[in-house]
Amino acid sequence: MLGSSTPNRARYTLIDLYRGLAIFGLLMVHMVERFGVWSTLPDSGQLGQLVHLAFAGKAYATLALCFGINFSLLVASAKRKGVSPLEDQIWRYSLLFAFGVANTLLFGGDVLQVIAVLAGILILLNRIKDDTTLLWVGLLCLAQPLIILGGIIGIFAPDFTRAYLINDASVLQPLKLATQEVYRHGSFWDVIATNLGTGNVLKWSYQITSGRVFKSLGLFILGVYLGRTGFLQSPVQYLKDRKKAVIFMLALLPITTVTKSVFSGMTSDELPAYVIMIKQLSSSYFSLFALGAALVVITWAYQRLPGKWFHPLEKAGQMTLTLYIMQSVVFVPVFYGFGLGGFAYLTNLQVVVIGLVFFVAQLIFANLWLKRFDYGPLEWLWRKAIQHRRKLADFRGVTPSERLIK
Repeated sequence: MLGSSTPNRARYTLIDLYRGLAIFGLLMVHMVERFGVWSTLPDSGQLGQLVHLAFAGKAYATLALCFGINFSLLVASAKRKGVSPLEDQIWRYSLLFAFGVANTLLFGGDVLQVIAVLAGILILLNRIKDDTTLLWVGLLCLAQPLIILGGIIGIFAPDFTRAYLINDASVLQPLKLATQEVYRHGSFWDVIATNLGTGNVLKWSYQITSGRVFKSLGLFILGVYLGRTGFLQSPVQYLKDRKKAVIFMLALLPITTVTKSVFSGMTSDELPAYVIMIKQLSSSYFSLFALGAALVVITWAYQRLPGKWFHPLEKAGQMTLTLYIMQSVVFVPVFYGFGLGGFAYLTNLQVVVIGLVFFVAQLIFANLWLKRFDYGPLEWLWRKAIQHRRKLADFRGVTPSERLIK
């Protein structure tokens, strides 16, 4: 039982809770970042730093982990039905990519496109049938091999590394400045054109140079491993059975916390290129171990505390796609120049309070909506498109008269 006295609940609601917390964390990070517009205020940034410490790199990682677990459930369901999940998977994530393109029109930092592309890689990696082998592939991705390689290159070719391989690479600075000018002063159509062009270049360069791509793929794989090996059947017992791994992770958290705090006080401009890579590694490892520790605590609490405490977040987790895109639709016009231009006058305290109030409104909306409907609006649209493809597939090679009989 997961957070409820009712056995055999229809959904794995622990994953819904994870997603609900993740969508809240993404909102708070995007709020202090003004959805990608640099603030012009002389803000001390302490509140922004606190929000980043709590959620940056962790909210997105939680979504990635949940994606992998859900992926494993879909594959298992297809096997039980005796059908091949390949075509469904390709169509499902093509639709997700389309949702991402639509969201990118407003918000250049959209993550749906990235998730959809990495899902294609996950489809191939899922052909690895041995769970232990799959786990090692995931851990290799989480070790950030590209950042490590960049650090080695940085020893011998520091100028090349600074120009191309590090996060915030110098070759991209003119594009960043031009993009910011559009976000601050451009029209609605200027923003769309920029997001589809340079916005995508900047997004993917960040995903690659920051190590986000490997981190996300590693968490996808780890999620598949958890789903395959029965994590959802009894989460707390699962963690108890692997207490050595949990203890190891918790022991490394304070170490990575210290290294991250040491490097965070250093300006990248003053550091050798290979040290910048070490700085990025310490940040990536810290967020991983912090996320792991947080999910251990949340999982234990969810198993032990009354389910009603978590019910609102569960409902939000069932409508992640709708709530995520809703956040862009509402707040891009609030912060950008073509709308209210809030980047120029809203302080960190104000945007955090606004974000909290808005998320409470989203919780209320999600809970009211799901009392009447089985799926969120965009989740329903996504599901209908998937079902439509299946229906068309059933009619392959069937004559028009036979279709009427069906």
